[in-house]
Amino acid sequence: MPKSNLKQSFSFSKLSTKLSSVDFAFPASKLSLFLVALIVRIVYLFFVAENYSSEQYWVRFSDTLFFRDVAWWFASGSPDLENSLVLVGPGYGYILYVWGLIVGWNAWGHLALQLVIAALNCVLISVMCSRLGLKKSIGLLAGYFHAFSLTAITLSCTLYTETWFIFFTLLTLITFLDALRAKTIGHYFIFAAFAFCAAMVRSVGQFYPIVLFGILVLYAIYQKIRRKAGITLMMPLFGTLLALSLILSWPIRNYVKHGIFTISETGTRAAKRYWLAAAVSGTYEEDEINRRRKIWDEQMHNRFGTKTPSLSQRHQFDISVVRDTVMKYPARMLSGYLHNVWVNMTKDSRLQYEQTPQLNPLWFFYTKKLATGLGTPVFWLILFGGAVLMMRGKTFAGVFLVVLYAYLGLITGATFWQGSRIFLPGQVAWAPLLSVSFLWGYEKAMSFRRRLR
Repeated sequence: MPKSNLKQSFSFSKLSTKLSSVDFAFPASKLSLFLVALIVRIVYLFFVAENYSSEQYWVRFSDTLFFRDVAWWFASGSPDLENSLVLVGPGYGYILYVWGLIVGWNAWGHLALQLVIAALNCVLISVMCSRLGLKKSIGLLAGYFHAFSLTAITLSCTLYTETWFIFFTLLTLITFLDALRAKTIGHYFIFAAFAFCAAMVRSVGQFYPIVLFGILVLYAIYQKIRRKAGITLMMPLFGTLLALSLILSWPIRNYVKHGIFTISETGTRAAKRYWLAAAVSGTYEEDEINRRRKIWDEQMHNRFGTKTPSLSQRHQFDISVVRDTVMKYPARMLSGYLHNVWVNMTKDSRLQYEQTPQLNPLWFFYTKKLATGLGTPVFWLILFGGAVLMMRGKTFAGVFLVVLYAYLGLITGATFWQGSRIFLPGQVAWAPLLSVSFLWGYEKAMSFRRRLR
């Protein structure tokens, strides 16, 4: 390559370069990214299938049974399954129900579709980066980071919500960015529909419209401080309110039927059984946490005079425990919550040990020797990536990704003992920001190399 062209390829000086114009040796097409991600997951699933039958895999992980109950609720409408429906929400169970009409209840049939969705997620991360005005190389590298993420691979081969939640999260983000550009009501209806789907699959998605509108407000304030052209907030506000109105339909349904105004009980119950139990016990020892849970269960039974309280009574009790405990021990609760957030954001993946025990020597080498201790450096690299974006004029992209990363991290503090599973959705921001840092380092290294010549 001529020297002048080389200099242009690695230049940071012009905004039109959009941070990076590095041409990598790996396949530079979205189709290649999709196929690589899919093949990696198919190979991994073959190893998983060596250890379980279809029925064994349905019951291997306890949460899966709740999702299957919800699917059966859609099929039968049985009141006996309402407990699972209220506990985990309707989204993932509905997907299992619809796909089950085609493949039945064969676990591998359901995972086949999920692997395709997981591979699409890698492509959608790349698409989101392009919508943010980032260079193709950033989007592709971010997609490959997600494609080879061990946490993403293992969860794509598990009948859990994470893969589908990331899918609808990315569609929500992309359609929101499209709506900002198009400035038409129709685009905001599409955004609202995907935000609704994300919230139904996993209830933390219910705050996406508020978070995204908040990002716009922050950016508008920044623009005003810089005395630059402002942005119109009326259309985004309409889209936010539309999305929230759709999302609220399910809590209203639960309130009418059970007196519980929530999409799912997962958040409240997880907060009580993990975050509060550990904070009150003063330890993360499993026996002590279980003892605290048992005490609360006995208190609930005594309060309502039955060992089988109604859904409304159970939820009422959980809310009162969370409220009273947080008010009684505010400093301890805040400290415990932030500790959980940090652990969840930097924790190694553990699910592979259960799925593929025949590969445990490999996983031990990877998690204990190769990747151990990387969580903290990666965290700082991600923040550095956000800083690079803002220093190079990509302020909106930087604020968008950093705020999203912070939100998806901060919501994890109510639980623990799940390895890096609970923070997997954070990779929608984690992967692009890490790509920015890597490409910045690569360009600086190439620049230094040229000066040595």
